[in-house]
Amino acid sequence: MKKKNAHKSTSKSPSWRDIRQTVSSKKITVHAKKRFWKYLAKTLAASATVVGIGLGIVYLVSYFDSEKTSAVSLVESTPIEEVILLTDGVLPDEWITKRLELPDGVGLMEVDIEGIKNRLEAEGQVKSAVITRDFPGTLVVSLHEQVPVIRLLARSKNGQTQMMLVGKDGVVYKGQGYSRQLLRGLPFLDGVRLVREGNGFKPIPGIDSISDLLQLTRQEAPHLYSTWKTVSLKDSPRLTVKTKDVSEIVFEPGNFRRQLAKLDYILDYYRRAAGEDMERIDLSFRDQVAVEVEL
Repeated sequence: MKKKNAHKSTSKSPSWRDIRQTVSSKKITVHAKKRFWKYLAKTLAASATVVGIGLGIVYLVSYFDSEKTSAVSLVESTPIEEVILLTDGVLPDEWITKRLELPDGVGLMEVDIEGIKNRLEAEGQVKSAVITRDFPGTLVVSLHEQVPVIRLLARSKNGQTQMMLVGKDGVVYKGQGYSRQLLRGLPFLDGVRLVREGNGFKPIPGIDSISDLLQLTRQEAPHLYSTWKTVSLKDSPRLTVKTKDVSEIVFEPGNFRRQLAKLDYILDYYRRAAGEDMERIDLSFRDQVAVEVEL
């Protein structure tokens, strides 16, 4: 019996070489192009947005810079339309205006604020000056003035005399705008020496004490104040007052109210009881008063 031979397979084991290496290039190319154009569109859109924003910022900065420059130029070229003068004292407008030295047609921003301030404060009567711009075309000048406490006669080397005023801080100045009645009501200052400083004089020390005495006397004993002629600082810090009735009344600094009460009593007593003229009353003793009478 013949044996049948086993069937021999002629097929081989699969290998990587047998894998089909080509694919449909058409489908991949279409898909890639779509993705590419989509990405490119997004990129271009984003770039355009960034560029647009940048150009917008540049434009706005340039625009506002030009507007700012135009506004400043407009303000500088706008002449002053009004000058407002304010003061807590008596200086007349003409006096103030003369010292402003404003050229015709000057622009508000062209005004020399510091120069005006210095010119006004160089006058002893002006304690402080504030100059401000009120846009679009107004200049405001505000002055704080001295209040005269006492007056004095200044004598020059050639013998000429001029009446000057003294403020509470000791500043000596000529004085403008005060009424004659006010000036005549001020006693004269004695026992001091004026010292030149720049175009004026150095402040006189001790005037604050005189101011306190005069103010209190004017308020509480006007009948005494009306007779006072001079106040001297020759024995500073003590104050020596000369009146129409008494040659010398000496005050010590401080507690002027107590000393004025004693003075009023003494004057009233001697007028009614003694009937004698007094030469000197010294109130600087705390527990007693020295009175010298004319024999």
